[in-house]
Amino acid sequence: MRKISLCFLFASAMISALVTLPSARAADTQLAMSGNVTTGSCSINVDQATLDWGKISTASLSDENGWVSGRHFLSDKKANLAIVCDSPMSVAFGFDWDSSTELGTAGSIGLGLTPDNQKIGTALPCLSCVYNDPEHGTMEARPSAMLNGNKGYLLSGGVLNGVVVWRNDGDDSELKRTSDEYYSFSDSSTGTNVIAVENASVDVYFKPEISSTLAVTDDVTFTAPVTISLFYM
Repeated sequence: MRKISLCFLFASAMISALVTLPSARAADTQLAMSGNVTTGSCSINVDQATLDWGKISTASLSDENGWVSGRHFLSDKKANLAIVCDSPMSVAFGFDWDSSTELGTAGSIGLGLTPDNQKIGTALPCLSCVYNDPEHGTMEARPSAMLNGNKGYLLSGGVLNGVVVWRNDGDDSELKRTSDEYYSFSDSSTGTNVIAVENASVDVYFKPEISSTLAVTDDVTFTAPVTISLFYM
């Protein structure tokens, strides 16, 4: 009996529900779904937009030609390059500049021309290092790379068959233009795996060389714009 009663009550409830359904739809409303899938973003900045050597008297330039004849070497200056991402991202960065007025053919930074079209000089760029010995042209490592709050190491990479092949530069790297070289960060002094960046930084050093054959009759201003680009990988 209890079994039959339960079935009857269930059927009765179903019938009652069907009878009380509204006979016509009164109104509608909508619920929209949306979202934004993003790969994240990064910024790249330097702590000094301009490196200024001030006024340089030709009389104060040393007669020491150093390891390259015909050049006077100025003191090096640095800027700190910082990359900040809103989430961990694999990135690379690169540099570009005008080499058309450099002294020599090494692809370094040209310092421009005098009004009578004489080449003023060259600037040698370095990551975490500087040319510290004018007589022998050696580079001194000045470790400065930081990666996600810890010590980082520099990678440099060239393109081979459309793929960037990375090398580990340890604590320093002589800079080349983006057409020849990209740079990134590793957490290993020997590994070549690019580590995703949340925040990273490295010092960039520049050492100008002024032509010792420069015939200056009026003040000459040298400028050397350097473009730093960030690439998502």
